[in-house]
Amino acid sequence: MAFVTRNGKQMEIPAKFIVPGDIVTVKGGDNVPCDICIFKSNEMKVSNASLTGESEDILIDPDLEPVANILETKNVAFFGTMCTAGSGTGICIKTGDHTVIGQIANLAASAESAETPLSIEIERFIKIISAVAVFLGVLFFIFGIIY
Repeated sequence: MAFVTRNGKQMEIPAKFIVPGDIVTVKGGDNVPCDICIFKSNEMKVSNASLTGESEDILIDPDLEPVANILETKNVAFFGTMCTAGSGTGICIKTGDHTVIGQIANLAASAESAETPLSIEIERFIKIISAVAVFLGVLFFIFGIIY
């Protein structure tokens, strides 16, 4: 659920119904429901651990100048992160697969897995051991019949 202002009315809706352009309010303890450009903040801190692995919470500062790389901007809260303290209000800029974490998931799903040298060697070793085991099995079978 997310608190959204749409057409001048504030309402609580499921996060899957948020569209770009909605005004979203996030409070401490809430998960960020979409990528949001924060324009009003009250000591809002966000944990980006799910995206970057950073253990430190980031203070959202809407007064800073925007930078070219959106990942380095201090006034953007990303989907999949958590507001750990304070509150903030911002405009939804991306939802669903278009969010930063959605793009990462798409890249991970479309990546081809190449065989590693270790897996190639393990497969070769298994073939050699299997051939030796079959050869010895047949050899002992023949010796058993002769004996």
